Amino acid sequence: MKVQLTKDFKETQTYIPGENSLYQIDNVYKAKVLKNIKINTEKYKQGDTIEITIAVGIRQEKDGNVGDLIPLNENEIKYEDGTYILFLQEQDLGTNTVFRPINNYHTYKLEEDGKTYKNVASQEIPTITEDELTTK
Repeated sequence: MKVQLTKDFKETQTYIPGENSLYQIDNVYKAKVLKNIKINTEKYKQGDTIEITIAVGIRQEKDGNVGDLIPLNENEIKYEDGTYILFLQEQDLGTNTVFRPINNYHTYKLEEDGKTYKNVASQEIPTITEDELTTK
């Protein structure tokens, strides 16, 4: 999905049932849909706002104190303002729908040339263009 994203996010904390006072920490970004490349185009249209949820780590509470963040992934992406192509998985939570990246290796940010997207997450497939993702 092609989205307009800002670096601003809301951190959320969710208790992990059955674990010893563990909480999953997510960063939740609001994104504006610019183009729906692969997901059902009838459901998400240009201009829609979606939530993108990035799992960043866990924290444990012990004796009323919350510990430091334990990262889930050494490859944490620091999003900046800009246009991105993200490969997302839709998750229906009953009261709302969120999107999570399919993996942490393919996050593409639009370059200054306005055509090329640079992979800001890894060196796997370092650049792509929108035309490479669409079928004609």
